[in-house]
Amino acid sequence: MRGVNCIAASDLSKLCQWHPPARNPSSFLATEEKDRPSRVKMNRRILFVCSRNKLRSPTAEAVFADHPEVDVDSAGLNDDAVVPLSPEQIEWADLILVMEKRHRSKLTRKFRKYLAGKRVIVLNIPDDYDYMDPALVDLLKRRCAQFIPQDAQGKSNHG
Repeated sequence: MRGVNCIAASDLSKLCQWHPPARNPSSFLATEEKDRPSRVKMNRRILFVCSRNKLRSPTAEAVFADHPEVDVDSAGLNDDAVVPLSPEQIEWADLILVMEKRHRSKLTRKFRKYLAGKRVIVLNIPDDYDYMDPALVDLLKRRCAQFIPQDAQGKSNHG
């Protein structure tokens, strides 16, 4: 049939895999043809979790949203969270960063079967800050430095 492109079955399975929408569309593509690797490099996917997804985890998501080497998402563990944590988010994440030890405990209690092979790190950031509070932004950058690559100035994109 003219005008129809055929795809090998092995390539079709790659095309049909579910991926959440990329927050940084350029994160999956090299900027220039000469920079394009033989395989597309996937960014590290980091999920930030707090209780209600109102202050700390959405701040973390906003701070690192434009970072060229990570894709980020955030959610809350409480039933009344702005974005309640879902099993799909856990499966999507390469790394889960929770704000407090109690969040790790609750995460394990509620989502144990989805956490196999997942790395969960406690950032030890108390619920003492407003959304985008400069002190919170600074603390997040310092606590996440070992997990999120820094640019040449030693800072992430927001400051």
